[in-house]
Amino acid sequence: MGKTTTMTVEICYGDCDPAGLVCLPRYQRWMEAAAVHFFMMCGTQWREAADGEGVVGTLLLEHCAKFIGRATHGDSLLIRTHIEDWRPREFQQKHVITRREELICECTETRMFCHRDPNDRHLVGIAVPEVLRRLCE
Repeated sequence: MGKTTTMTVEICYGDCDPAGLVCLPRYQRWMEAAAVHFFMMCGTQWREAADGEGVVGTLLLEHCAKFIGRATHGDSLLIRTHIEDWRPREFQQKHVITRREELICECTETRMFCHRDPNDRHLVGIAVPEVLRRLCE
């Protein structure tokens, strides 16, 4: 396993549903923020990285989450993020969310680096840039 980053989330009342539990979209938002945080903490600079590839971010291809515990307003969660598997064109990023020592959620996301096509400006998936992989290992 390569580098692991941590990000803390303080749960507010508005993050919860009427039953007082954190809403699913909040977890997804926090995991997206943790994914970006991971790359920033590893020293990536999207536009300067990958020898001029112009990487603008990562496309989310698959999201698989397993919820084990519950969280509510007033809780402080810790999200640990790392790259679990590198493939030629994609990678798996794992998020583990805990409250103190209690496991709340585990999530594995399959992602792909992307850049903007110079002709039509759409996002296009590219092979994993070796320079970015080295920064994250």
